[in-house]
Amino acid sequence: MFQGLRRLGGLTLAIVLVVATPSAQLRRAEAGAGGVTENFEVVGHLSFPGPTPEGDIALFDYGGDVGNHAFIGAWREPCTGKPVRIVDVSDPTQPRVVGRADSGEGTSSEDVVVRRIGDRVVLATGIQACFHHGRHGLALFDVTDPANPRHLSFTSTPGHGVHELDVVVRPDGRALALLATPYTEFTFPGSRKTTSGEFRIVDITHPKNPVRLADWGIQRDSNLTMFDTGEPVKGSLQGLGYYPAHFGHSVRAVDDGDTAYVSYWDGGVLKFDISEPSKPLLIGRTTFPPDADGDAHSMTTYDVGGERYIFQNDEDFDPLAPAKITANVSGDVFYGLEQHPMPALLTETGETTSSFHDAKNGCDPDMRGAQDQIVIASVP
Repeated sequence: MFQGLRRLGGLTLAIVLVVATPSAQLRRAEAGAGGVTENFEVVGHLSFPGPTPEGDIALFDYGGDVGNHAFIGAWREPCTGKPVRIVDVSDPTQPRVVGRADSGEGTSSEDVVVRRIGDRVVLATGIQACFHHGRHGLALFDVTDPANPRHLSFTSTPGHGVHELDVVVRPDGRALALLATPYTEFTFPGSRKTTSGEFRIVDITHPKNPVRLADWGIQRDSNLTMFDTGEPVKGSLQGLGYYPAHFGHSVRAVDDGDTAYVSYWDGGVLKFDISEPSKPLLIGRTTFPPDADGDAHSMTTYDVGGERYIFQNDEDFDPLAPAKITANVSGDVFYGLEQHPMPALLTETGETTSSFHDAKNGCDPDMRGAQDQIVIASVP
């Protein structure tokens, strides 16, 4: 998993992580240096024991005698409560673990950001609960001394916790944590609607006393429409492709903290004016064609020649495009969301002509009499 680059003198440092399992160790021994991409050279290596994969990496240059350090998060499957590891990479040939920031049992710390806030260096970690008893939210640590991290505060969030985050320190010194908390507004058919948004802003200028400023949700706070039907987004499972859904997955701050981009899965990447962070204002979005799979996962901006470009990363679960369906009576065209447990998929069988069978909500009794027909079921 390649996560970061940094220039150290005449050397570009690449952080590469390997989970140390017996089979992985054997493969490394057999491959030797021959497994390295031709324009990279491995100058140092550090393995972490245990079955839990590594997460995000943040690099921070302390300068002086302290030097460069990498902060390495941990994923959630299997959930071992593995802490954020702090690695001194000042000498790239001899990386060494110097500290650990523990988020607690039953949690994962997948995404990490490190910023200097006032006279402190602060590690911000997105905490997700692996089990029902685990906590979830934003954890802040003082890592001014990277070998001795100190817990500063914890801000709880609803839903499944903070999946991805960003931290920006404005020119006036005000520090904001921008959080993506998937599924806090997510509802399934028959479940109770929530009033909590999935893009959240927290003032962490004083890291020991964070202040919640705002939360924004695509259902509650917008009139955005779905790309395939043009209807307003009023349900979590109204999306595109194999995993049709709308939820906040990732967030990035730019323009000295006046702008935020939120990757909102099948809603595209949403652009916000956050110059007044307690009142985020939606000012734009990227789009998907109706036959796309959607899944806006994360992004970064690139400014050049007076223009801004977005590098958008979509996490496509299925390489098959949604099925295009034409009703011969009305001539209407719409795109079907195929489910793999079905006996046959239109995207695999090619062009097919048959009668429609209205399976209503798709329950077993609704399927009776559907043999040799194209089954249509409603998506809440």
